[in-house]
Amino acid sequence: MPFLIGLVLFTIGPMIASLYYSFTDFNIMTAPKWVGMHNYQSVFADPRFYKSLENTAYLTFIGVPLGLAFALGVALILNLKEAPARGLARALSYIPAIIPSAVVAYLWRWMFNGKYGLINVVLTKLGIPAPNWLLDPAWTRPAVILISLWTVGGTTVIYLAALRDVPRELMEAAALDGCGVLRRFRYVTLPAIAPVTVFQLIAGLLGGLQNFTIPYLLGSGGFNMSTGGPDETWLTYAVYLYQNAFSYFKMGYASALAWILFIIALILTAVILRLSKGVDEDAAH
Repeated sequence: MPFLIGLVLFTIGPMIASLYYSFTDFNIMTAPKWVGMHNYQSVFADPRFYKSLENTAYLTFIGVPLGLAFALGVALILNLKEAPARGLARALSYIPAIIPSAVVAYLWRWMFNGKYGLINVVLTKLGIPAPNWLLDPAWTRPAVILISLWTVGGTTVIYLAALRDVPRELMEAAALDGCGVLRRFRYVTLPAIAPVTVFQLIAGLLGGLQNFTIPYLLGSGGFNMSTGGPDETWLTYAVYLYQNAFSYFKMGYASALAWILFIIALILTAVILRLSKGVDEDAAH
């Protein structure tokens, strides 16, 4: 009963209210006024909506696969028996994942500073041209992806657990058949951890679609405002939704944006599950 009460009050109830508000003109201060499909029509005629979709798609469809590959690579290294200080290395790899996102944003905002940031200092000493990460539109979105790679500790831990469940007898049989390290990884390890990869991919995509804190704080222009960064390259979908709801007080418009995002997430999840159909059966075989 406590769970059901919480579910109704804090999840189902707000979702129903949001669906209703998406068909209204509502600014919090006055009673909502029914406007029908006007908010949805306005969304699809809004150039900033498409800009936020573009930025979110870039960060999601490039950042999530890179993050999964990076996390798997780190997990494979930490899973090696000959890896030195494995326990300490595993703990250190997870620490960035538990640091509050606001702290992460301001830490990397300093490290990416074009004049005195640690990243550019190192690049300059190595003789590599140092980009202006925070002001050059060509580098602002890659900067967010690099920050996300630093916080893949949770994904790494899940992959570590999956790697420990890879059947040892299959690895030994493949080795006896003359399979090298790469072939064992391709034909034994990857199929065995495929269900975990599908789960991580769906979770990563859902998280990427809601990418908010890092872009918002990197482009912060003052209290309760985000500039969206140079050429609005940090204007993610979640940042734009937040702006409409809590900066412009266009709560009905923001609710319409939220439901469009919900539908996009449902479609992407259904596509991934459809494409990955049979993964569990293949892994079992």
